[in-house]
Amino acid sequence: MAQPNNPGHVSARAASLVRELATFCKEKYGINKTSTTIYDTAWVAMVSKTVNGEKSWAFPESFQYILDHQSQDGAWESYASEIDGIMNTLAALLAIQKHAAESQSQASFLPSDVEDRISRATKALERMLQNWKVEETNNVAFEMLVPAHLDTLERYNISFDFPGRQHLMSINKQKLAKLDTPSISEAKGGSWLYSLEAFIGKINFDDIRHHTVAGSMFGSPSSTAAYMIGTSTWDDESEAYLRWVISTGAGCFPPEILQSEYLDIIGGELERLMQVQDGVVGFDKKSIHSPTSLSTDKSGAPIFHLEADSTAKTIIALSLLGRPTSADRLVAEFEGITCFQTYPGERDHGFSENCHVLKALLSGTDRVKHTPQIIKVARFLCDSWWNGTINEKWNITPQYPMMAMSQGLVALLDCWEKGVLPNLPDTILRDRIPVVLIGVLIHTLRSQNLDGSWGNVASGEQTAYAVMTLASISCLPWFEQLQCQVKIAIDRGRDFIKQVDVESCKPEYLWITKVSFGMNFVSQSYILAAQNLEWPARQLGPNVDHLVHIPLERTTELTNFYRQLPLFSSTPEWMILALVIEGHPFMPYLKRIRLDIFSRRGVQVDTYFELIPSTWTLSSRLNGAALSPQILLDLMIISFLVFQVDEYMEAIVGKYFKNRIDDVRQAVDHILDKSQAYSIAATNSSDKTHDLDERNSESTPSSTAKDVAEAELGETSVSLKDVQTTLGHFVARIMQNDGVKKASEYDQENLRGELRAYLFAQLVSVKENLYLAEQNASCTDITSFQSPDGSFFEWVRGTAASHSAGKLAFVFLSCLVGRENLECFPGAEAKYFAQDMSLHLATMGRMYNDYGSIARDRHEINLNSVNFPEFDDGKVNGRREGKEQVQGQSGWELELKPKLLRLAEYERDCFKTALGRLEQMLESRVTNALTSLSNAYELHGQISLVRDISAPLAD
Repeated sequence: MAQPNNPGHVSARAASLVRELATFCKEKYGINKTSTTIYDTAWVAMVSKTVNGEKSWAFPESFQYILDHQSQDGAWESYASEIDGIMNTLAALLAIQKHAAESQSQASFLPSDVEDRISRATKALERMLQNWKVEETNNVAFEMLVPAHLDTLERYNISFDFPGRQHLMSINKQKLAKLDTPSISEAKGGSWLYSLEAFIGKINFDDIRHHTVAGSMFGSPSSTAAYMIGTSTWDDESEAYLRWVISTGAGCFPPEILQSEYLDIIGGELERLMQVQDGVVGFDKKSIHSPTSLSTDKSGAPIFHLEADSTAKTIIALSLLGRPTSADRLVAEFEGITCFQTYPGERDHGFSENCHVLKALLSGTDRVKHTPQIIKVARFLCDSWWNGTINEKWNITPQYPMMAMSQGLVALLDCWEKGVLPNLPDTILRDRIPVVLIGVLIHTLRSQNLDGSWGNVASGEQTAYAVMTLASISCLPWFEQLQCQVKIAIDRGRDFIKQVDVESCKPEYLWITKVSFGMNFVSQSYILAAQNLEWPARQLGPNVDHLVHIPLERTTELTNFYRQLPLFSSTPEWMILALVIEGHPFMPYLKRIRLDIFSRRGVQVDTYFELIPSTWTLSSRLNGAALSPQILLDLMIISFLVFQVDEYMEAIVGKYFKNRIDDVRQAVDHILDKSQAYSIAATNSSDKTHDLDERNSESTPSSTAKDVAEAELGETSVSLKDVQTTLGHFVARIMQNDGVKKASEYDQENLRGELRAYLFAQLVSVKENLYLAEQNASCTDITSFQSPDGSFFEWVRGTAASHSAGKLAFVFLSCLVGRENLECFPGAEAKYFAQDMSLHLATMGRMYNDYGSIARDRHEINLNSVNFPEFDDGKVNGRREGKEQVQGQSGWELELKPKLLRLAEYERDCFKTALGRLEQMLESRVTNALTSLSNAYELHGQISLVRDISAPLAD
């Protein structure tokens, strides 16, 4: 039954939920609100017990559950990700195999088709492992658990070989190297207690008995089962714990707590817990009612494991309950070099944990004292978003970490606005936080489903995350133009939530441990919180408002301009506006570095410059999968640089070196020689993209660019050394990009080769323009290019394609999105399709550019596609005559443009075909980036059909 649209009902259900929580505070094992998992059940099924000398399976009902839930294809359920199915099937297959192997030594019920079941499970697991993307997996301890299961199955002559095994064993080695191995035989304990299945046969389980808490190992049924399998002495308390798990399940409590008459109970328990543990909290909360048992066991060993996330959430909850407490121990125990650790020895730092740590530091009684830690965590969160490296360890949805981050960063801005934290750096306040929160807002608005929900499958809990995200961000004063859309999205989301029966709905598998699981208690808490949130939100004040200036009139003008393009014919106006706004925070940095390399002397206003940020944000999000801000910025930089290279070649090289092109070519060769590539312009080669400060500074050339500019305007002609220095800066800017330096050697060399081809094509273009001028070309007629070196096809697919920088941009992006030291396009087929796509993309880009620049090229006597004889008709001595002008365009121009456009559309179809092939072979992360690049080139082409945005030479 759906929830009635009644605020009183929401409050009543919230009060009931809190009463349950208060009750569970006194229960021995805590809250029992999590979903059942095949993985834990399979391990419990493998526990055997000896009574009166007779060995038997201790939990036969668990084994029956495993048998009953095997699918026809032999596998067990994948709740939310491919690793769920792999982990469940590994454990279940091992349980069946173990029962079959030991059927003679202990009483066991085996189905008649047990061998068929093992065979089908083995084949299913083989299929799953073949398709498993190990590098994209982040479940708890998978790098230890999967190898351990594989090793055990090999003892039963069941072995697997799969593409990701080498990578799996590599990270397994890294993880094991970080383990505090002495702690295994000492009283200290550690996070490894959660995954004892990985240590069967490797440690003496009798030595770790003191680590049990109310019978459990780290609150994990599978780890507890592994302990019972490995220990030589039966543990009645652990048996009792597992029987409780079978009957009810295990759980934890939510971070958000709603007000009721039971809050004093909850607050008192949390406060006492913090006092007993000296300001920190761990995973195991099963004995929360017993202060003495929380400190040590009989041997003096701590019976809980310190954990940052639980500690942070407890501090937040106490603050909400009016019982603020110190965050000193949180800082002392968990602060790392760049962020806070969840627990010692973790392989990857968690994202949402640091979001909660930020909120805890801002909620604590000593915020000013912990300003350095607040800055550290805020920088880590912003950098993770900026670099596209968010590593969420506990929840599979993108909405959850975005909710946690937006709440933390908005709380930080609120403290700064109120003067509580006045010394926050501008690089975070002005440069990073606006980019992050604008991105979160747009992602959240765009990902809402038609029925008002969020999630691949309409989800009440995910919708609650998204609604709370939007409510948090809506208090910022930067989004006046989008407030109406934000309100609509929140109202639609809350309307959907009202239809969710929070009391009886099945838990959603959104949370991650060894496998995905669901928590009804937490799900209900978020859904009720979203229904009960304050809306409209209180707006933050003028200080926050002044951090970002969004020019309303100009963003509206750009939105209207993009709306007329076919690429956005089905895109809502608000979405175009939002993506234009998203590009705005990049502009101040681009302006600051705009003249670092090329002075732009002798060239008119660069109207293309202000379009670059929004063309990339629009292209990136057009198909839903956005590039990281860092990659976007890198692409924006290379975009304006290739415009400037064109200008430099025409205004400087074409003017001063028209008789020395071969000398310039040798200079380019020298720059791109591997031994020389980084020695030139070393002082100006770094991207410095991590600092977007000096937002209001005027655009001024660097000292090097100024020197060259003076030479360009001096009485003597510019020297070859000046050209080499300037082009050296350009090459260094590309090759010394941080992302490029992490790319494979193959991809870096490929980029170097494309840079060479691009600059050589620029020099060939200078020669071609000079040759065209020698033909007595007219600035009023479209001249036919006489005696070209080859056909139009050869030229446009060769020199012209390289000249367009399309192939250069393609290879540059490939370096940025490839995994560190690994080729972006592994194998012959991928490389072939990638090169084919880049060629078609570059050719299309050149044709679109020529379409829009016919008039300018005619005026400046630059070679254009339509100058080639293949487009000829009615030519007389190299001149196309006899066509009247129509609306400012020559008759020839009107006739030739459609022909060129049809060829460009053919090239577009070709690169789409190649992209389709690559999508079947590569990670979606790579193909999404290539789609963004193709969108950008198509967008640039459509802009060219409307207006020529290249900067003409000065008269």
